[in-house]
Amino acid sequence: MELQDLINQLPFDDSMNVKEFLHIDDFFKKNEGLTDEEVISMVKSNNNKPETDPNKGELLEIISKREALGYLDDLVVFFEHSSDVSSDSTELNLLKKLRH
Repeated sequence: MELQDLINQLPFDDSMNVKEFLHIDDFFKKNEGLTDEEVISMVKSNNNKPETDPNKGELLEIISKREALGYLDDLVVFFEHSSDVSSDSTELNLLKKLRH
């Protein structure tokens, strides 16, 4: 695999070429680094992209904390009232702790 291929895998919208990558320090010296707005923009643009499951190559849906806690509540209720599935009380207590 070539260096450019590896650079292209970095999580940036606007990837750089090999020459820019190898001389990044010179670039920042000339441009005095990134502004706060540029850093925030880069982080926001990367957070809005769907994640890809590396095992399946499928896009993963990013869910909110509220949704995750709701699903966790559902799991706790499921394991508390399910006679089909054996669950360890320690594991159930761990799920309950994660809710708060």
